[in-house]
Amino acid sequence: MTQCKPLPPVELLRELFDYDPATGVLTNRVRRSTRLPGTRAGTRRPDGYWLVGVNKKMYLLHRVAWAVHFGAEPEGFLDHRDRNPSNNSLNNLRVSDYSKNAANVLSKRQFPGVTWDKGKWTAKFRTRYLGRFDTEKEGSTAYMAAHLAYFGEHSIYAET
Repeated sequence: MTQCKPLPPVELLRELFDYDPATGVLTNRVRRSTRLPGTRAGTRRPDGYWLVGVNKKMYLLHRVAWAVHFGAEPEGFLDHRDRNPSNNSLNNLRVSDYSKNAANVLSKRQFPGVTWDKGKWTAKFRTRYLGRFDTEKEGSTAYMAAHLAYFGEHSIYAET
């Protein structure tokens, strides 16, 4: 299972950065290379996540922002509630574990959780058999209900 990279000391992060919890923007407090105080910190990756460099190492900006705001590293993973990795506002971040964080990922399939088997649609959630259905949509509905029951507010199918 993936581990989160430990952050630099919170005291150092608070010397280097300010965090606006409403906008999710991290700004430089001091001059850092070519970046002036008051300018936005970090670089956006192609997948939407922001990274920030400290002592020649790169860290996920949302984890740094959490540490600056709360004065401690998050316990475990941080999940973006709205699944937008660029939205680092405090109300969009929540502490999670690996499994719950992975549950908040959109499926690329129109009807997730089902496979075609011997003339019927079979639905399974994790290792749990949910049944055989006449339509792909019925099977997928059963899968979504099981996903929601198991992961609760972390489920991709929870109301946001």
